[in-house]
Order: sequence, then C-alpha cells, then structure tokens
Amino acid sequence: MALAMMARLKSWLLCLFVASDQLAHMLLAGPKYVLVGGPRPDPDETISGKVGRRANAGARWALACEFIIDALVRLLTGEREHCRAAAAREARRKCNG
Repeated sequence: MALAMMARLKSWLLCLFVASDQLAHMLLAGPKYVLVGGPRPDPDETISGKVGRRANAGARWALACEFIIDALVRLLTGEREHCRAAAAREARRKCNG
C-alpha cells in the first residue's frame, strides 16, 4: 500500500514539474511572440523540448542552452541528451494526437 502511494506521489510530482516547465516556457516565449511576432508558442511544449527542437535545427542559442540543461539533468538523473529526447517525445505526442 505504501509503495503504491509513493508511486502515485512520484507520478503526480512529475506531472507538476512538467506543468511548471510548460508554464515557464509560455511566460518566456509569450512576450517575444507579442512584441516581435513569429509562430505562436505551443502551450504543451517544455523548455527542454523547445531547446532540443531548436538545437536540432542548429540554433546557436539553443546549442548553448542544451549543453547547460543536459549537464544539469545528467548530474541529477543520469539521463543523456535530455533536450533532444524531450523534443522527440513532444513531437511523437503531437503526431499521436
């Protein structure tokens, strides 16, 4: 029973973190969209997903951010290439509806 509750807690905390990340992305991308224009920011995209997507396209700012984010995530979780993996997950989610 306690293990099931801990698993639910971990799942819920992960959902809260992703929601916070998506909110942070909108708070950062929204003013640029309003002031400069360009494509409307995707409310389902995380900061890591956006950085990974733009790093795949070769954007220098994204490559620098990717290096920092990936290093932090690798240090905390051991996951490698976090930003590009997040971009791939988000792209699959969009394709699957």
